[in-house]
Amino acid sequence: MDVITGGGVAAFPTDTVYGLAANVLDRDAMKRVYTIKNRPLTKAMPIFVADSKALSSIAAEISETARKLINRMWPGALTLVFKLNPDFKTLAAAGGDTIAIRIPNHDMTLKILAETGVPLSGTSANLASGANPITADDVYGQIGDSVDIIVDGGPCPGTVASTIIDVSQGRPKIVRYGAVPKEHIEEACGTDVVS
Repeated sequence: MDVITGGGVAAFPTDTVYGLAANVLDRDAMKRVYTIKNRPLTKAMPIFVADSKALSSIAAEISETARKLINRMWPGALTLVFKLNPDFKTLAAAGGDTIAIRIPNHDMTLKILAETGVPLSGTSANLASGANPITADDVYGQIGDSVDIIVDGGPCPGTVASTIIDVSQGRPKIVRYGAVPKEHIEEACGTDVVS
């Protein structure tokens, strides 16, 4: 998508809610995402990748538990938090040492990831305190003309944001409850998950 590769910001549907996407390696584009959402730069932001091969340059380590979740639940509505590879520089990490990553299970999103060839911001296309955007109209109603393009792909198949699990240390821990229930996560990784 030319908008994103040119340093712009796009909104499009995912398997959960509409996402606000920019190249996570482009500092100026990422600053715009934070500004559009009215989100503080100190708050980390999840990112989308096209496939699990991309993890090797972003995550410092991938635990056995994380691998089980990746194999069983990606692509899908599960975001995993990893230790950040210090060589991977992005505002999405908000200066921290972890990064939240997901492969969405949505044909349009995966096509855009493949076309751009870079990890993209994976935050919802709304204001920081706004309702989850399920349609292009929801996006326009909250952030209007502040994005370069809103791709109307119809209503999202989901209506709830992804579940976020921290797999960066010890037992996996739920950071945010969302589309994937705790029981499914525990079944997939074969261990209890800390709430």
